[in-house]
Amino acid sequence: MNGNEHIHYPMIIVKNKPFSQLESKKLKETADKGKIVPLYIPYVNDKEPLYHIKQGHLTSVEF
Repeated sequence: MNGNEHIHYPMIIVKNKPFSQLESKKLKETADKGKIVPLYIPYVNDKEPLYHIKQGHLTSVEF
């Protein structure tokens, strides 16, 4: 995201058991096909969604 994009339809996917590594990989592949930029997928991009803000790498506006 370069700052000009906006999140129009945020989505959260949850389930009653932790995601397996295979499920996470499939979610990432599906997101890539749809040109969706996920904030967090377990095992795939393990840093929490607000990691870069917490570490001071980005401001909330830049995020």
